[in-house]
Amino acid sequence: MRNTVKQYIAKHFDIKRNDKIIVALSGGADSVCLTHILLSFGYTCELAHCNFHLRGEESNRDEQFVTEFAEKLHCKLHKIDFDTTAFAEQHKVSIEMAARDLRYNWFEKLRKENNAKYIAVAHHADDSVETFLMNLTRGAGLKGLCGVAPQNGHIIRPLLCIDRNEILEYLKQHNLTFVEDSTNKETIYTRNKFRNEIIPTLQNVNPAAKNNILQTIDYLNEANNIYQKFIAENTQNIVKQNGEYIEIDLEKIVSSIAPQSILHEILKNYGFNSAQCRNILETSEATGKQFRNENFVATTNRNKLIISKEKIIEDYYIELSDKEIDTPIHLKIEQFENNENFKLEKNTNIGQFDLDKIKFPLKLRHWQKGDSFYPIGMKGKKLVSDFFVDKKLSIPEKESTWLLTSADEIVWIVGMRPDNRYKITENTKNILKISL
Repeated sequence: MRNTVKQYIAKHFDIKRNDKIIVALSGGADSVCLTHILLSFGYTCELAHCNFHLRGEESNRDEQFVTEFAEKLHCKLHKIDFDTTAFAEQHKVSIEMAARDLRYNWFEKLRKENNAKYIAVAHHADDSVETFLMNLTRGAGLKGLCGVAPQNGHIIRPLLCIDRNEILEYLKQHNLTFVEDSTNKETIYTRNKFRNEIIPTLQNVNPAAKNNILQTIDYLNEANNIYQKFIAENTQNIVKQNGEYIEIDLEKIVSSIAPQSILHEILKNYGFNSAQCRNILETSEATGKQFRNENFVATTNRNKLIISKEKIIEDYYIELSDKEIDTPIHLKIEQFENNENFKLEKNTNIGQFDLDKIKFPLKLRHWQKGDSFYPIGMKGKKLVSDFFVDKKLSIPEKESTWLLTSADEIVWIVGMRPDNRYKITENTKNILKISL
């Protein structure tokens, strides 16, 4: 077994003899085995134990065992206490998720403070089988069916090549004791249901079920490598940055051999789920369909999908005394009295107005339904919405455009068109210049 683990470490991790490893030690069989075997290979290890205070006196018993075990091994031990229940309530997550977040955040903090290269955790082959089955029942994609990864950032899992029975045999051979977590036998946790009920049932049907699943995981990892290469090659000309927006060519995606997979791989980076991806593909030719999550908005626009950040809409004000503002956009404000030495500039990013016609404070706001103005260079009044249509603006572009108003009248569609009522004429004496 030692040779199996040694070969696995050599294949998957770049560990040198002088590299420090923080080993997560709960006191259970898996972590005791991991600690002992890494030390036997001559690695420099420090141990880390979390007391989550979820099992009463049993949690304190585990901490005492770990303390004595570390003393026997002459290893430095880091310990921490967590109020896991309070953290779960505060962050509105399950106890399982709370414990996971607390320990991994602390492990990373320890790693940095102690200049360690890796954090070693004791997941083994049985954990990978459980993860595969759990993700399968959740409807996970290919990546979710690849089991537990050998490495995730600075987290390494050196025991994934062996199973629970091999671990127990190793402990027996080396006369190593460990503590049992009584909750491992309870089925209130999803993983325990798979461990204690579902996998044994599968093994009753086929004694080789666990090994067959592990072989399937290996196949799926190879398939995932091919899949990721395909996705990378097929998204190069589909996604592009357009200012502050991401523009996705839905027409190219729809005509590809795997539209659902390609769109899902792109949009998962922005927090959109599989159901939203399906709906987007079904409405790919529509214009103006919007899909939202907490941080982003996806808008269909002429066979394109525009990804923009979800914005909190606020109004901003400019006083006559302001020379420059940085929020919500960067504007420079200048005044010219008696029309002295002023030359009109032809630049859509510069607004030039008759100062005496303007009432302060000026207000910067977003477009609202029914807004209208008198575009300079055109006759009569025009709805701002129609002006946007003429400019072929997408919904995100419309929503992010700022209007400069004076006493509720539009002075300037910033960066696009000023209002004719405030233009500079031969009778203008004082001028207001605002540069974007």
